[in-house]
Amino acid sequence: MSKIEELADRVDRLLLRHEELQRTNALLEQQLGAGELSVRLAAAEGLGHLAEEAAGTALAAALERETTDQCVEAIVGSLRRCYAKYLTVPATPAPKEGDAKPPEAPKPAAPEAPESARLAVRAAIAALGRTTWRADMALVQFLDDFRSASLPLNRHMTAP
Repeated sequence: MSKIEELADRVDRLLLRHEELQRTNALLEQQLGAGELSVRLAAAEGLGHLAEEAAGTALAAALERETTDQCVEAIVGSLRRCYAKYLTVPATPAPKEGDAKPPEAPKPAAPEAPESARLAVRAAIAALGRTTWRADMALVQFLDDFRSASLPLNRHMTAP
């Protein structure tokens, strides 16, 4: 088999994997609205394992209507994985006197978050207080992760 044929075969396999991933995402997004708790939970966790940013809108919509703390926590975990590259990096503490290690160079700023991340943050804010304190803690942690100048919420806020 020549190099060109091998390359064409690899491209075909990648295309098939991409199509299968799209079908899987669509099925999981559809199952976020299922009536059974276990199905919604599995769908939210499955989308988190795939960590596709495109699933953020469906996860945010599911967060807006979810009323069980287990699913809220799973959805928040999946949102965190989907938007991991936009999360703020925790600040490193200032070096103390006598520390031998020099301070690290500042980390580059996170890229600007897409509109779907803003929708997810708004859904998280709206979900506060809807279930138990455990889910609220997951929501607050998610909101804390998105504290940054790259996600100016008040710029696009409109009344529902």
